[in-house]
This record gives sequence, C-alpha cells and structure tokens, in this order.
Amino acid sequence: MSATEIVSDALKRRLAKQLMVAVEDVDVLKPVSGYGVDSLTAVDIRAWSLKDAQADISVLDIVNNASILSLAHTIAKNSRLTVGKNLEDVENKRYRPSLTYITSTILKVHSLSECSFK
Repeated sequence: MSATEIVSDALKRRLAKQLMVAVEDVDVLKPVSGYGVDSLTAVDIRAWSLKDAQADISVLDIVNNASILSLAHTIAKNSRLTVGKNLEDVENKRYRPSLTYITSTILKVHSLSECSFK
C-alpha cells in the first residue's frame, strides 16, 4: 500500500466520522469541499495532518484540492516521514530505511489507519 493510499484511507475514515456518514459513502475522487466541509472541519483536518502524518499543510490546501486523493498525495508528499526521500521511491519501496525510520513509520501508519487522537 502506497503512502498516498494510506493517507487517503485514513482521511476518508476521518471525514466519514466528522460528517457522520458511512466510510463507503466518501468518494476519494470527490473534493473535500463537495462534502460541505467548513473552515472548522478544515482546521481539524490540518491538525490531524500535523499530528499523525507530520505534514504541515494549509487550510487552503484542504479546501482547494481537486479531490480527497489529491489532498492525500499532498499530505504524503509533505510528510516529515518521507523527508529526504522521493515519494515515488517511498511508495515503491526503493530505499533502505533505518530501523528508527521503520519503527516510527509503523507507529504512524497504525495511528493513521486508526485515525486516533489522544
């Protein structure tokens, strides 16, 4: 599973939870704004992105992206988990990460997939 797919899945679950709809009803090809996301929800998504994906994105990035999948790619591309690595290399596993990087990534992926906020 690629970094973009992991973030996309977590973002889809997060949006479904916030909008109180079934996860299956959230289409990753539809823009976030198409779900009526307001500025408060966009700020919450930004905080989630900073905490769990370690990606600093703007609220405008959230509301102006062409699709949820595009937003997920933006988050994955800006994530500190992939800093210094070509995103395609990360997604295609063409690099040899350190044990510390692997451990932190496993923890972050688990955190992202569970959409946990402690």
